[in-house]
Amino acid sequence: TNVNLFVNRTMASLMPIMMFIFNVVTLLIVYYGAKQIDLGNIAIGQMMAFMQYAMQIIMSFLMIAMISIMLPRASVAADRIYEVISMEPKIVDPKEPKAFIESKKGLVEFNNVTFKYPGANEAVLENISFTVVKGEIFALLGTNGAGKTTTLECLEGIRRYDTGKILINGKLGVQLQSSSLPADITAKEAIMLFAKWQDLEVTDDYFIYLGIKAFLKKQYHQLSTGQKRRLHLAIALLGHPDIIVLDEPTAGLDVEGRNSIHQEIKRLKTQGKTILLASHDMTEVEELCDRIGVLNHGKIVFIGAPDQLHQTMQSKFKLKVRFSKVPRLNEQFEIVSQEQEYYIFETTNLEITLKAIIQLTEEQSIKIMEINTVQPKLEERFLKEVQS
Repeated sequence: TNVNLFVNRTMASLMPIMMFIFNVVTLLIVYYGAKQIDLGNIAIGQMMAFMQYAMQIIMSFLMIAMISIMLPRASVAADRIYEVISMEPKIVDPKEPKAFIESKKGLVEFNNVTFKYPGANEAVLENISFTVVKGEIFALLGTNGAGKTTTLECLEGIRRYDTGKILINGKLGVQLQSSSLPADITAKEAIMLFAKWQDLEVTDDYFIYLGIKAFLKKQYHQLSTGQKRRLHLAIALLGHPDIIVLDEPTAGLDVEGRNSIHQEIKRLKTQGKTILLASHDMTEVEELCDRIGVLNHGKIVFIGAPDQLHQTMQSKFKLKVRFSKVPRLNEQFEIVSQEQEYYIFETTNLEITLKAIIQLTEEQSIKIMEINTVQPKLEERFLKEVQS
């Protein structure tokens, strides 16, 4: 950065100075040359030749100055290239790779995985353990900085974890949280490029299967956010992976785009694909996922089905009841509010509270005109789990 700043500042000041010298020398040659022509000492052609030679000399000095300025930048770039070339890879293929176990194909298993950044005191991930089986949709939930993306990056090989073990039994397809392609590349060219890297043959039927045939000829910068997400997902699905990793797959999409991605994920599940996703959308998680894992400060604080999170937290249900007349209530009822004949109760046990309300109406000869239950949202329970 310092070298770039020095070079740019020097170039910014050098160019006006050299152009000033260039024009002043030209003016002096013309001035004195015109006098000598007037006196008959030289011809016009001689003055023009002298001017050309002078300009060649000045431009040579300018090029020497530019080269001397560019040399430090080139030296730093060469050192960096040499550093990259001479670097020993930390992630290497095993000497004796093990074949996939067909009965466990699509399995993903984290065993006490811990990761921390170099020089950091606290671990970003601490003893993360969970298993995802074939055909399951598993979501990682957590606030910003909880470690969702880092967990997926350890799985993808982008980050090298410090301790523990990650087992992946199957081919991996990845859609990153943030990714981009060259602005002028078309959707078809992008698919063909990634297919070439994997030695895959792509036909028109495959474009239909990937769901991108409608915008194949569009350039990347012409695509909507939803179409870009769809394209990234299509690239992740090249080669029919057994395990699909989706980091915030519907972030920034409108209702139509989100629904399109949801339908695609459901279709993949019917094909027996294992899907891991990170999401902030609680509605998405409840609709799609078989199980969820809640991350808080790099630790798994809950693993189970969305319904189990409801049961674990023992959250309070709300009962909205309209009576035929105002009842006399005792202390066993927890009333949240009262609006004329409407009463809103809170309870952790619906069955007991409903029995108590029915008993009360029988004792006081009151009829229940209307009753509604409101179940706590998963988002409320998730926040409660994190805060606790």
